Amino acid sequence: MKMKLYEFAPTRSIRVRWTLQELGVGYESIPVNLVADEHRRPEFLRINPAGKLPVLVDGDLVLTESVAIVLYLADKYSDRRLIPTDLKERARVNRWLLFAATELEQPLWRISRHTSPEPHPPGMLPPGSENKIMHVSLRVGETTVMASDGRCTGQSDFQGFSLSITVADEADADRKFAALADGGQVQMPLAKTFWSPRFGMVADRFGVGWMVSVMP
Repeated sequence: MKMKLYEFAPTRSIRVRWTLQELGVGYESIPVNLVADEHRRPEFLRINPAGKLPVLVDGDLVLTESVAIVLYLADKYSDRRLIPTDLKERARVNRWLLFAATELEQPLWRISRHTSPEPHPPGMLPPGSENKIMHVSLRVGETTVMASDGRCTGQSDFQGFSLSITVADEADADRKFAALADGGQVQMPLAKTFWSPRFGMVADRFGVGWMVSVMP
């Protein structure tokens, strides 16, 4: 019976898939679409109550945590010599495995999590979702803003907030206002107000509202 790998391409599932391919071991790939919340469905939670990927099922063994799965596979197929059997050499391997998981993973993950080394299995992603962003974080001062394309469909709609830009002079305000208005809609033309030499409001081509003002 083939092992089963419950996976989703832009996750740590990549680590297990890579190991299986290096070992040349056959397995059954079972896609679990995180974007569609399939990891929260009862049938998957019965396999892994934590609702996380990857999960390897090998007979009656259900194993989670990618590093644990990789080490299990390397030991099970020790004849493939993916990792050494000498105690000291094995310790060095474990050191680098842990270093990769604790120190290298985050910066590398930011690069790799939006891409896949292989085409997505059929049915893993809804049509049109291939190039959507799953996670992004932005630092604004001391605040971290998290965002995602998620399950966005149709026309984006931004309501209930506006972004503000304050510039040093009127020429810079004119440039920025014109750039934002290109393809968008001017809501209040740039003009002198009692609080600013120049102030205007505009919605850009994506529908995001902006307020542009010059420092008094």
